[in-house]
Amino acid sequence: MWGGRVGGRSFFGSGQYTGNIMQGGVALQPQDYLLDGVTPLSRCIVVTGVATVAPDTTTGAAVFMAHNLVLIGAGASLSASTNCKGLCGYVNGRVALRGGAHLHVDKIGKAGNFGDLSPDMLLPAAFKCKIAARKLKAFVVRGEGADGAPGVTAQGTSLNTAGLTGAAAGPMQTGGGGSGMAGSDSGALVKSGNGGKGGPCGGGAASGSTYSTVSVTGHSAGPYGGPGGDGQIAADAGGGGDPPGSGYNRAQGAGGGLLMLFARHFDAASGCLVSADGTNGVPNQNDYRASAGTGGGCVLIATQTGGYSNAGTIRAAGGSGGFASVTQLRGGDGGPGSVNIFEIAA
Repeated sequence: MWGGRVGGRSFFGSGQYTGNIMQGGVALQPQDYLLDGVTPLSRCIVVTGVATVAPDTTTGAAVFMAHNLVLIGAGASLSASTNCKGLCGYVNGRVALRGGAHLHVDKIGKAGNFGDLSPDMLLPAAFKCKIAARKLKAFVVRGEGADGAPGVTAQGTSLNTAGLTGAAAGPMQTGGGGSGMAGSDSGALVKSGNGGKGGPCGGGAASGSTYSTVSVTGHSAGPYGGPGGDGQIAADAGGGGDPPGSGYNRAQGAGGGLLMLFARHFDAASGCLVSADGTNGVPNQNDYRASAGTGGGCVLIATQTGGYSNAGTIRAAGGSGGFASVTQLRGGDGGPGSVNIFEIAA
């Protein structure tokens, strides 16, 4: 017999599929699926390629609901289709990752001072009658992310200074952005801009690289996930953020995003990945200086008691600072975000 009944209002939703998980331009449809050749799953959404969920126009979050969800194969991934306030999934049965599959919100954090956020605040109106929305208020993502790194100083002739790492997140928080390298010539006192603090929906933005022959302070990244800091001159590198800062090289992405998954059972096999990683920094035109990495995001996975099993990797890594091959120095890394696992008596 395939699966069990669809539940009523709970943390995990009703199990009624929302029809918005897209793969190859087509909405995936429920099917009966035999997980690992052993476990029957009814009304299962099976992701085998690159799949996405579009953000809701009213809440700004990419929200889906299903009865069962399987991602299978190294080419299988599920994410939001663009920068948004979070990828939020409600699965009444099982979420299973197999064969190197990837569930993520890497580099697609949304900048903004949205304050403390609980999952119910991101539910479209049509979902609220199918999910125990009031109970979701217990899970609060902090509106203030970890602090960005301070800028660094260089003073002299052909002198370069590596950037600094953003602060690590606490529980239910995103990481801070790193600071870019500084380069001085002609005795100038040069300071790179500061990395930005994270917000609830994205890790902290990164500052760009800063070079000058006159004393100057570079462009700092904006708070709450963006924008990224601009490079000081046209040949400098821009920092990641939402949006990225400008520069000869421009980091392609923002901080790690917000991923919230409520599933009765979560089961990831070895080699599978759940992530909210930040964006790496990039070198400038001549590889003398580099921008920083953005902060990691926030991952929340909640299951029923005894429903969590993970042999894979779950992370919210900060982006690596860009590497300048000529000076052998880096921009600062983004601070790591947070991974938060809950088991609920439900």
